[in-house]
Amino acid sequence: MKPVPERQNVDAALAIWASAERDQQGVVVDDNGTIELLYRSVRQQAPEVSAALTRHAVQQMVGKIHSEVQRFAAASGSETSESLMGKIPSLGRFAASGKLGNLRTEWQQLTRERAAAMERLASERQRIFNEFRAFMPAMPMHTEADGTVVYRHNFDSPASQEQLREELADINHYKVKTGELSSAFNKDLDRSFWRIDIDGASHSFGLNNGKEALAALRKVFDNEDVV
Repeated sequence: MKPVPERQNVDAALAIWASAERDQQGVVVDDNGTIELLYRSVRQQAPEVSAALTRHAVQQMVGKIHSEVQRFAAASGSETSESLMGKIPSLGRFAASGKLGNLRTEWQQLTRERAAAMERLASERQRIFNEFRAFMPAMPMHTEADGTVVYRHNFDSPASQEQLREELADINHYKVKTGELSSAFNKDLDRSFWRIDIDGASHSFGLNNGKEALAALRKVFDNEDVV
């Protein structure tokens, strides 16, 4: 089995192209889509071959840029490929002439803007994640095949039990006094779905099973005074 060759990114390909223009060399693309310098002797001794190889490399380069722009758009979700392509107007001239012009500068500007946008997006997603997490008793450890999200908590200590009680109260902003569950919480038990692990056994409670769920919660908290 052959290892998959590393894919040349657009920045690296444009750097090779700029080097070729500076040193007046041709370019060629290999079977993996990698842009490389063409031997100077080919351009000198077989200019038609060199020109044909360059034209093919131009097509591959344009395709590489289109693919990368589509990946950018898919990753951000906030811009289309068309709007991103509008930020590199020199691509059309490059496709026609094979000359970089301002293409490399425009591409570098686009990637800088994309990096900043992705950083903002990551920050926003982290903020949303943190806000969402504040409403959950604990973050899920895993999701079962039927889509059930399983949360785990340590009930070994009174402090952990009290923490869970507080989190259960906070999930819907219930006002809960120490040693009791709110009446609103009790009313919601009949319209909630629960899976509670007790002594290694899993118990599921669906709609209209509020009394059973409350009994299981009492067992978890080891507190018969819960009302």
